[in-house]
Amino acid sequence: TSPSVSLAPSDAILGSISGNVSEDLDNNDTGDVDLSGVTITLFDNNGDIVATTLTDSDGNYVFYDLPAGTYKVVETNLPGYLDVSDVDGPNDNVINVPLDAGENVTGRDFVDELGRVISGSVLEDVDNNDSGDEPIVGVVVELYDEEGTLVNSTTTDENGLFEFVDIPPGVYTVKEVTPEGYVDVGDSDGGDPNVISVDVTFVDRTRLVFVDELPSSAPSVSSAPSMVPTTSPSLSNAPSSSPSTSPSVSLAPSDAILGSISGNVSEDLDNND
Repeated sequence: TSPSVSLAPSDAILGSISGNVSEDLDNNDTGDVDLSGVTITLFDNNGDIVATTLTDSDGNYVFYDLPAGTYKVVETNLPGYLDVSDVDGPNDNVINVPLDAGENVTGRDFVDELGRVISGSVLEDVDNNDSGDEPIVGVVVELYDEEGTLVNSTTTDENGLFEFVDIPPGVYTVKEVTPEGYVDVGDSDGGDPNVISVDVTFVDRTRLVFVDELPSSAPSVSSAPSMVPTTSPSLSNAPSSSPSTSPSVSLAPSDAILGSISGNVSEDLDNND
């Protein structure tokens, strides 16, 4: 039989790259709790995958037996999570790692945070009681950050609902673009009826409500009842307020045999005629 041939021992001294993935709970851009089960992929200088692993229960990962070279460590976020930072700056889920022979590079850490949800509805007030009754479809709703920059926009669905997901924690303004033909009635935070301020630093904000109405649904303004009678009272039956007291003047007698007509005018005070 042929003798077995032993390979010459490798002259390469191998190294390792390790790090951690944690979650920022209080929006201060530093990790607070470890994240397990996060996929970490190692690429070589040619962009080829060298190895893939998952963070353990303590949020840690490690790649062993690496020859010297330049590597990229890429994190794949868990569903619903967003990148906050990593140790080398600009791209928050890629870390460049130069590795010398036999070097063990540690502390290649990533920080993520759970994205927030902002949601609500746009409703029509059909009975003029200033509350929403029916959904309005296709209304444009916009999301602005604290600096007033438009972050995202969406439209309401068939149920009048809108939703923004995977929103970084912070303070935002939700603005409804009032649909043509409608007027603003109110919204869930009062004040400006088509603008709602929301703080999602620590929790989601849901059940926001905008209420609109068609102008024809607004109450018509009726004229005030007239306090003046439509017709003036007849004065024909009213007693004279100034009865004549002047004596009648007799005419001089003539040859004709004349008669006379006399009478009296009085006031009925007790309505007994």
